[in-house]
Amino acid sequence: MYLQRSTRMRQFTMASLATPSLVSATAFMFSASLASAAVVPQSACKQALKPNEAYLLASGAAPANALLFELGQAEWIVEDEFIVEFGDEAVFALESTRLGSEGRVGIEILDDLCVRHGVSFIRKQFQSVSAKNLDARVLPDLSGYAVVTIDLTKTTLEAAMSDFGADPLVRKVETIGIHPIYATPNDPVYGSQWHLNQTSDIDIDAPESWDIQNGDPSKIVAVLDTGVRYYHKDLGGSATSTADTSGTAGNIWINAAEKNGVAGVDDDANGFIDDWVGYDFVSAPIATCWSGEDCTGADNDPRDFNGHGTHCAGIVGAINNNGYAVSSPAGGFGNGLQSTTGDGCRVMCLR
Repeated sequence: MYLQRSTRMRQFTMASLATPSLVSATAFMFSASLASAAVVPQSACKQALKPNEAYLLASGAAPANALLFELGQAEWIVEDEFIVEFGDEAVFALESTRLGSEGRVGIEILDDLCVRHGVSFIRKQFQSVSAKNLDARVLPDLSGYAVVTIDLTKTTLEAAMSDFGADPLVRKVETIGIHPIYATPNDPVYGSQWHLNQTSDIDIDAPESWDIQNGDPSKIVAVLDTGVRYYHKDLGGSATSTADTSGTAGNIWINAAEKNGVAGVDDDANGFIDDWVGYDFVSAPIATCWSGEDCTGADNDPRDFNGHGTHCAGIVGAINNNGYAVSSPAGGFGNGLQSTTGDGCRVMCLR
């Protein structure tokens, strides 16, 4: 059937999206933390890392702005940090010196190295380990391990490691390796979504595109169609339902000012009352109105009777890797379980 849409539709879209602006589906790299491993941001890499992979640091230590470089086709390391294992003579200094942003250990010969290579930070790799508290018969002595951060404008990783490794107070130096764990969405229908990926490669190369982006909550996609079932759990998260839509979140765009505002009041002053997930601009049917379908008067409930708009919304931003229903190009990447929240692009529901 065909429905008459209000001319106020464009006005709503522009008013609601003054900040941020309306864009097509784009996304950010998925990052995940496993055990004590640190997360490596995409911006830190000299080439794109796969966003649907968790990158683990072998040392369990890396700054948020970790710099990386490639040693081989599949080997990555942190470029501005390395591990030092100090010998017994230096361990006491590590125990008695307050390591930190000064980049010093309290031993002249080592501090000279720190100055030479622009060491900005030294910290114990295993913070709670103390040599005097260890039983050498049972536990290895890890008290001498430290993470050294260098200034790449003053030195190189190779030069710093070479000099530190040659010092008699240092037992050994190690790079901080990064090891990818490959993952694909666990959504049950993903294997049948041939348009995303198939062995013939006649598809949109979704896994390859996820290597660059897979969802960004700051990006809003307005789906203008027959409406959207924003309470669908693969869109609105696990806490919403047809009977109670108040828990809608997930990858659905939420107008917080209206959702948390006063009912019946235009809290955000955009000309639309209670438009908390979008708006229904249908004012009258052009053809037949099906039984149960809302065809009279524009309102703040853009729910989808037909189903087509929901299908389109799912194609754009269904929650990925939540073990439920389908996957999408810009749906983010969950933790494998159904969740109330989503980290994909936000779907604005318009009817």
